[in-house]
Amino acid sequence: MSDYLKQILVQQQLSAAELRALQNLRATIEGQLSKLDGNPRFYYAGSYGKKTMIRERYDLDIVVYWPHNTKYSIEGIY
Repeated sequence: MSDYLKQILVQQQLSAAELRALQNLRATIEGQLSKLDGNPRFYYAGSYGKKTMIRERYDLDIVVYWPHNTKYSIEGIY
């Protein structure tokens, strides 16, 4: 990898505070949805999950899995 590309990637790393904010957001969402029956499982997805997130443009993708026998619909959860 060229030094130029390495320099750009370093500049595009999120700060510790930005990463904590994303982790806190996930914890909030997980706390709210975990109150529902079914013991959902939560995973980071997207660029955060792949560790390819850049500061220039990012968001937080979270995947939530409920067991197949869960009684909720997406509309009902919303």
